[in-house]
Amino acid sequence: MSHGHHIIPMKVLIKTIVALVILTGVTVVAALDVVTATIGSHAINTLIAILIASVKAYLVAAYFMGLKYDSRTHTLVLISSVGFVILLYLFSAIDIFSRTPIESTL
Repeated sequence: MSHGHHIIPMKVLIKTIVALVILTGVTVVAALDVVTATIGSHAINTLIAILIASVKAYLVAAYFMGLKYDSRTHTLVLISSVGFVILLYLFSAIDIFSRTPIESTL
């Protein structure tokens, strides 16, 4: 069983690039505290940046890597890899934040 390579139309690639540039601009605006200046919480900047980065990562994986038109097995491998990296970071963060501070005797 052979799979043919799907050629993504140039129009779709250009729309994807334009969306990535716009999302990069939104990230810069969010980093300049334009959004949080009215809300007053800098934690929202982090959430906005993570959300925008996730959308940009989806666009790159789906269109530039061709996962939208590829086998679902490749998508599953990517999702499980990202899941394991998140799990690694989660366990590391739990370990770091659960430690009790030790006073130095120096």
